[in-house]
Amino acid sequence: MYRDFILELTGFFPFLFLFGDQGAGKSNFVNFFLHLFGEPNHGISLLNSTDKGFSRSLTQRNNALYYLKEYTNAIDKKTVDVFKTGYDGELYTMAQKSNDNKTTTLEISSACMVDGNELPTSEAALFARMIVLHFEDNKFSDESTQAYKILLKEKEQGFCNITRELLKYRNVIESRFKTVFDSIFYELKPEITAVTEISDRQIKHIALLLTPVQLLQNYLELPFDYSTYKQSVIENTIKQNEMASTIKDVSLFWEAIAFKLSQPKSEIKVNTHYLKDPVNKNLFIKFPLLFPYYKEYVKKNGFNDLDANSLKSLLTSKGNTSFIQNTTQKSRDKAINKKPLGSCYRFKYEDIPESMGIIINDVELNL
Repeated sequence: MYRDFILELTGFFPFLFLFGDQGAGKSNFVNFFLHLFGEPNHGISLLNSTDKGFSRSLTQRNNALYYLKEYTNAIDKKTVDVFKTGYDGELYTMAQKSNDNKTTTLEISSACMVDGNELPTSEAALFARMIVLHFEDNKFSDESTQAYKILLKEKEQGFCNITRELLKYRNVIESRFKTVFDSIFYELKPEITAVTEISDRQIKHIALLLTPVQLLQNYLELPFDYSTYKQSVIENTIKQNEMASTIKDVSLFWEAIAFKLSQPKSEIKVNTHYLKDPVNKNLFIKFPLLFPYYKEYVKKNGFNDLDANSLKSLLTSKGNTSFIQNTTQKSRDKAINKKPLGSCYRFKYEDIPESMGIIINDVELNL
């Protein structure tokens, strides 16, 4: 609702990314928020839109909310570029049909909520422009279920009364936002960096979320106190930062294996180091046998390496969406038994970081 003013002050406005499995509540979450701006639309499909069509759609409303659905890491690079420039408020520049070299720059004019079953990891710069909400739980308490039913009933009358109430305080936002935003940022920076490595961009995202709540908490009756909200936002950001670290180190592992497989007479052998299942698009690996090739690769290229236990932990963590959890066998280290490999780890082809170009048995897997 205040996006135009906030963007002018800060120079950025992040995207909200909803990540999680079906049934965890993403669709209902989106639907409730869209009702703040009238009858919601069906959203813009990222799979079925061109980058220019997608861009033009984002210029049609001011200070409202767009819903961008069906994100996958398979979207084309031009659409990824739209996200990256849209963070700063611009979409793309096009030449006018005239002889004076004039151009027109399309600008995004509303906030965006994006959802997908894959984290936006095609580029690190894209992930850094998102605030990720991870929907993990699809089992809800009686209290949550009852609250949900109340919201459904209220939604029938619309939520525009909430929008009107919030817009009453635009003058408060305009007069005090910059001062409070800067104060929160400089207060947070030493507090957070003392306990974890985190970028200034992420700290600014935290400050962006905290500022309106601090400004309006004395005018509105909120269902939470500021300190609780602050802690929740910080914890979510740290979790996202850990996801980013996982993505980087896990990608380096697959990159190392891809490089070794691309060499003539590669020492990595099917049925010894790995096994593929083209039907279910699963890849099984013997991690202890592949780890030395990872160590060799990072040493030659001057990267920071991880010890075997740390890397294995990242590969098999919940933050790594390509890993398939073992649900059929009791195993402390999440391994599965698969002949002829024996104890091994299982991954989904399509969720392993893209562009690795691993070729196995003359079949190119889009890893």
